[in-house]
Amino acid sequence: MTTSHYKVKTPEQSTKDIISGQVLVINNQTRRIDDLKQSKKKYDEFITTLQSENDTLKYENKGLKTALKFQMTGDK
Repeated sequence: MTTSHYKVKTPEQSTKDIISGQVLVINNQTRRIDDLKQSKKKYDEFITTLQSENDTLKYENKGLKTALKFQMTGDK
């Protein structure tokens, strides 16, 4: 016959274990939230850069269209 080495926990120890587990989950979720906030910040900066580049390209494109129009029509 084998002897069981299972230790019966007191209600207090079970409660402490549950709380410790919940604290770990909360800490992990907090880290994940912080990571997501950092990612959002980086993506927001990237989007702002792309929007700025897009505005610059639109402006340059408009200038090129105007220059081409003048070149084709001979207008000055």
